[in-house]
Amino acid sequence: MSASLAPDDGPAGWSNKGFAQVVRLASERAGLTFPENRRDITESALRRAMAHAGVRDPGEFAERVSRDEGAYADAITELTVGETYFFRDPGQWDLVRKHIVPELLERHSDARGVRAWSAGCASGEEAYTLGIVLREAGCITPSVTGTDLCEHRLGRATRGVYTKWSLRGMDDDTRRRYFQEQGQHFHLRAEYRDAQFGALNLASESYGAAWPLSELDLILCRNVLIYIDPATVISIFARLASALRDGGWLMIAASDPQPEPDIGLDVVLTDAGLLYRKPTAAAQSPRPARRPGRSKTPPRARPAIARVPRVSSPAIRPQPTKRERAVAAYRGAEYDQAVELAREAIEARADDAAVWVVLARALANRGDLAAAAHACAQGIARHPADAELHVVESALESQHGRFAAAAEAARRALYLDRTLAVAQLALGASLLRLGDAIVADRALRAAERMLALLAPGEAVRAADGATAAGLLSVARAHLSMLDQRGSRAS
Repeated sequence: MSASLAPDDGPAGWSNKGFAQVVRLASERAGLTFPENRRDITESALRRAMAHAGVRDPGEFAERVSRDEGAYADAITELTVGETYFFRDPGQWDLVRKHIVPELLERHSDARGVRAWSAGCASGEEAYTLGIVLREAGCITPSVTGTDLCEHRLGRATRGVYTKWSLRGMDDDTRRRYFQEQGQHFHLRAEYRDAQFGALNLASESYGAAWPLSELDLILCRNVLIYIDPATVISIFARLASALRDGGWLMIAASDPQPEPDIGLDVVLTDAGLLYRKPTAAAQSPRPARRPGRSKTPPRARPAIARVPRVSSPAIRPQPTKRERAVAAYRGAEYDQAVELAREAIEARADDAAVWVVLARALANRGDLAAAAHACAQGIARHPADAELHVVESALESQHGRFAAAAEAARRALYLDRTLAVAQLALGASLLRLGDAIVADRALRAAERMLALLAPGEAVRAADGATAAGLLSVARAHLSMLDQRGSRAS
């Protein structure tokens, strides 16, 4: 694939137009995003790729990348994150063993024919872990495919030879079970090396023609989509959903963007986070036990706690202020523009609480969670009595797994405004993860009562346009989890 480059190609702000041109190519071909606050890191990555190619001038390198697939591959290797290791996020692997595999074996009674895909597998650790878990949980000959945008990393995956860094967190007995140690390297044993690997660009609409990625039982696409622009992510989710067979599962990471509500997948709440399952007529999606008086099919919606909420946009006047433009940009998912406008409003001292809410949420939704937390803290310092800022703080703390801090932030929001249903929901969800079943139950039931009083399609305050019906289904899913554990308050 090649593309011609205009001499003034690319966004402003790069130290050399050549860098801007390479970034544009990576964005167009792979959907990758390069936030302004990571430009220094991005340019350093491109300089490493230039050194590997023996090129000193960024403009010359950009021309080579546009014509030479090898140079493009070098650039992509440096621009993408290949951080991974075996059995990463053990809670999700336990879920595969204890829940997903037993269900798959019910549909594949001979324990054969289970098909899985590790999308964005980097150097293969996740794909091999997937094969190990499936096989040891009872699948006799699982079919596992690992794909990645970076061809260089796939070479390492095919060899199946790793350093101790890829095995971090693994105890000695487990390491000896799966690997043969040879000097400083660990060779995956032959019986666990039957995964197949190949290069694949998730942003390409035609990858199905090159790979038989359909009728899959399980897709893992973890810690990948956070680096891709929102419009491309929507298309990728649609293709991932279509690749699943009825009853198939999609697993993403907590930091990844969530699918759109109309993607056609059921949301399944688990101790390891949210999973997505394609409905099937033969076997309904696993749902928690129904409480008396509830409808049989509660509406499906985007989970509120899994992602930082958005704000509602005020009406746009003929000459909107920077504050109003920031809100409008956020509503349009133009997060970079929303951040810029919010910061301009703050510099102009037009920084009411809503501006800080927009800034924190826009930063979070483009993946800058540390910057989002900093902005949220600054906003709270300026507007400590704004309950919505504390709701955002709770969501950010939950994103990092700091559930005690998330609960305290939700409590502060409720101290300021006891009528915030989303704060009750955030408090209950956090306490559920902390094991405080009694107080979690009280908070969740309070959220349920508040939400039930609203019209199903009504937007809930401080919940980024999430509807009452959507949040009510989330609250009831949490309550049902308490029911299953037998830990509801009396």
